[in-house]
Amino acid sequence: MSTAGMQSFVRSGLVAVGLAGSTLAATSAVAATPYDGDWHVEVVTESGTCDRVHGYNLRVVNGRIEYDPRESALDFTASGSVDRRGRVAVAIVRGADRVNARGQLRGNDGTGTWTLASRGCSGRWQAIRRGT
Repeated sequence: MSTAGMQSFVRSGLVAVGLAGSTLAATSAVAATPYDGDWHVEVVTESGTCDRVHGYNLRVVNGRIEYDPRESALDFTASGSVDRRGRVAVAIVRGADRVNARGQLRGNDGTGTWTLASRGCSGRWQAIRRGT
């Protein structure tokens, strides 16, 4: 994958990192969480050659992330969750590349970390609930 393609993958794949999983990969119903709603997520690369900073608008519904697939022309899958305590775990996979992220939501904001080991990239994310 070219550097530009990888940067696009990281930008697009990390759409889901900030919070939970994707409706594309949801296999079972999840109960509503206190974190359901609209969020803005900022993703920052701290190590590696992936793009430095990107922001995304996302929605959490029943503990899963929903996003507009038109935001990405890339083919990837995402799975993960945000539980009732606000703990976040998500994986985004495209080909052999896998982004893993973890974090914590509290009230109307949250933070966490992510890694893309196959490309030597890692960083942090910060989320803020919108419309509150």
